[in-house]
Amino acid sequence: MSVKNFIPTLWAEKIDMALDEWLVFFDGCNHEYEGQLKKAGDTIRIQNVARPTITTTTDGAEVTLSDPEKPEVTSVAMQIKRQSYFNYGIYDVDKAQAAGDLSQALSHETTQGIANEIDLAIAGVVTDTQAQKLYGTVPKVVSGTAGSGEKNVLEVLDEAQQKLYEANVPTTEYVEVIMSPRFYTLFRREYTKLDTNNSEILKNGKVGMYGNMTVKLSNNVQTAANGAQDLIMVRTKKAIAAAKTLSKVEAYRPEKGFDDAVKGLTVHDRKLVRPKELVVVNVKYA
Repeated sequence: MSVKNFIPTLWAEKIDMALDEWLVFFDGCNHEYEGQLKKAGDTIRIQNVARPTITTTTDGAEVTLSDPEKPEVTSVAMQIKRQSYFNYGIYDVDKAQAAGDLSQALSHETTQGIANEIDLAIAGVVTDTQAQKLYGTVPKVVSGTAGSGEKNVLEVLDEAQQKLYEANVPTTEYVEVIMSPRFYTLFRREYTKLDTNNSEILKNGKVGMYGNMTVKLSNNVQTAANGAQDLIMVRTKKAIAAAKTLSKVEAYRPEKGFDDAVKGLTVHDRKLVRPKELVVVNVKYA
């Protein structure tokens, strides 16, 4: 048994590279401030600047400026508190690393586990007190003709997109909807023109397009009413800020037992910073 030739940087980079392939919710967040994150407990301050006043004249006369306005600048603090870690034994770390077995384990089981925790945290934003649900009375979502108390699945998406536009989200802004499997099944039945031919889009849970919205699929979509309702997330990339660090990985020899062991830590967190750019589509099923 040996940990002498263990390369922690190699392990950490493999985890981080593989994370980018598995993350669904994190991919569509604002990562602009991620470089400020060093360790758990750090606070990232996110700046928001109000849109300046635009004045239009129609008389063709020379423009005379008044005193310049000072656009309102607000900031939101995001404290990084979440830490996801692992700690498991391997008979011989050096041998596993040389054989390549370790790389496969990292890119599959370990990395998927970390990615799942990061995405679960972001998916939970739909329960934030600032997050607004699309419907006051929760409708049943269906494919085909909607009856009383029901809404067609495409009608639901159209209304969510309309709510974003009414909040002054530009039509050119990137928008994505993250569906649960049962919502996606109804969507797929109704929308037969789903684009699955573009290999570039089929990453990070992406399964196609609807209108100008990127459609994603995830098991981490939050539920309510004991699982009877789904809380589908429709958002821009500016709605949620998220950050994660490069994973730290170490090999060590536990005092008890005969195995080598590997432990790792990823620090991450998220915050809803533009509530008007997030629509929580709350639906139930027939």
